Amino acid sequence: MFRSSAAAQIVDKQGDSLQRFQWVVLGVVLLTIAIRLPSLLHPQPIDSEAMYSVVANEIVDGGRPYLDAVERKPPLLFWTYAAVFELAGKYNWKVLHIVALVWTLATMAGLYMIGTRLFDRNTGLIAALFYSVFQPCGRAQNIAFDGELLMNLPIVWAWAIGLRWSSARVRPELLLSGALLGVAFLLKQPAAIAAVPLGIYLLLPSYRTSRSLLLTASVTQAAMLTTGFFGTLALVGFVLHGQGILREAIYWTINDHTIPYVFWKKGVLVSLAYVVGFLPLLIGAAMVIRDERAIWTGKNAERTALLGLLVASAVGAAAGARFYEHYYIQLVPPLALLAAPYYAQLWAGRIQSHHWLLRPVVTYAWLALTAVAVSTWDWLELSGRREPLETG
Repeated sequence: MFRSSAAAQIVDKQGDSLQRFQWVVLGVVLLTIAIRLPSLLHPQPIDSEAMYSVVANEIVDGGRPYLDAVERKPPLLFWTYAAVFELAGKYNWKVLHIVALVWTLATMAGLYMIGTRLFDRNTGLIAALFYSVFQPCGRAQNIAFDGELLMNLPIVWAWAIGLRWSSARVRPELLLSGALLGVAFLLKQPAAIAAVPLGIYLLLPSYRTSRSLLLTASVTQAAMLTTGFFGTLALVGFVLHGQGILREAIYWTINDHTIPYVFWKKGVLVSLAYVVGFLPLLIGAAMVIRDERAIWTGKNAERTALLGLLVASAVGAAAGARFYEHYYIQLVPPLALLAAPYYAQLWAGRIQSHHWLLRPVVTYAWLALTAVAVSTWDWLELSGRREPLETG
């Protein structure tokens, strides 16, 4: 009788915990919608959306990118836009911005998956929360349906597949992971660099040791990741060849990207601004490097891989040498994943910080003020762009 009563109490507690967690998930989703409300109510394109829509609607009308309309982005970005306009109507900005919101939520779901698999569901939810709050930091262009926002989705899910724990010698799912990284590159060129640290992760001695794998098994897995990546590029290349635009696509997306001038001053100023804006994430990531609390014990390979992704993302953000604010969006996923475990422990009361800046109540307020500031800035910036356009 006593055992039955105790079991019932445990089940009740688990049910209450699950219900609270579901309410928190709903809160994160509603917060994401609220932060992006300026774009959802904006009746006009946001920055680069106007350029991409010209090419996309040319495709809808039967034209070909890189010939009938020229822009230097990869083809999958234009095909994605064209698919939206084909279904919702040409120049339907409100639907496009709804798709951007759904895209963001899907990226957050991938971050939640990674955090949950590496630690627990609270860590995953915090990683998703960080992406929701910090991804729009900067300018209103950061909430546009831009290449950086687009490429983060396949990158995050490719890593969710790659970081899944498995002791199998052959991992067929890595073909899909590589394919998703190829998709990310076909949405925005700098995404290709995200494949490098994931491939290195599969070859790390700590990865092999934790799974009792031989070097040959790691090489096989890395080869499968590579095959998925280049297989996707080959498939799209075949499609472009069939349309008679393969040469033009290669020229405009790869060859025509010389860097005549590096904007060092702008790079320093924008980077410093993002150091301030991303400071909570950077503090959490710094705790990963020190790891005095041994949060990452037994996960050295994964920690190394995510730090590698952060470095690779920084290189990708700087590769264009123009240092636009929206380039820094690709830093948010690795920063969110690195910082989330520390804050999950801090907010659960398992660890304590001696610095007042990292007290839970201070970090809560910091996060809330960031969300309010980001949304307010976007409202102010977009409010002056409501004049009708010829394309609208």
